[in-house]
Amino acid sequence: MIDEISNIKERLGKVEAQVAAMNLKQSPGSRRPIQLTDAICSDCKKPCKIPFKPRDNRPLYCKECFQKRKGR
Repeated sequence: MIDEISNIKERLGKVEAQVAAMNLKQSPGSRRPIQLTDAICSDCKKPCKIPFKPRDNRPLYCKECFQKRKGR
């Protein structure tokens, strides 16, 4: 039993290392990488990346500004 657990941990470590080496973000339930789009935050005017393509004239927020607005 202990040998099986050690074997599973060893294999898991190898898989985690492979995923980290790929350095790809993946969406839940999908095997394709998320496409990040360059954008400018509507609040702080800093460049940021968003996980979707913007549409219309809706405001876009960086992660920090989005969190600030979410708390309102």
